[in-house]
Amino acid sequence: MSHHETDFFPSVLVVSATKGHRELVTNLLAGDGYEVTQSSDASDALLRVKAQHFDLVVTGILMLRMDGLELLRAIVETDPNLPVIVVGDADPKMNPVYLKCASLLGAARTHNYPPDPESFLASAREAIGSKPIRQIHRT
Repeated sequence: MSHHETDFFPSVLVVSATKGHRELVTNLLAGDGYEVTQSSDASDALLRVKAQHFDLVVTGILMLRMDGLELLRAIVETDPNLPVIVVGDADPKMNPVYLKCASLLGAARTHNYPPDPESFLASAREAIGSKPIRQIHRT
């Protein structure tokens, strides 16, 4: 799908049960020009992915009912072209295991929490296949 650069502001769904984690990731992305929607629940996020277009999903791991890895698997099955970045928000000893699983399940990229801002934004741009968003001017 081709977009004209002046009207392409990628939409990102940020999913985490922890409000502070959602806010940090949202602020990074919004500051870089992304349109961000938040969800605190993976089941809700999956319904949103099925109902509307997103260019990227960024999810944490630990959530009730459905976790971030289950969400990733469901997205890969539903829309294999929708990139997902998984941010490890679990116990530091468990994060490497969860992030390795996320990579094996098809995550575009993985990051520890809190993500390094430059590396995280570079991953988002790479996953979507775009230039730095803030360099694109609205008309």
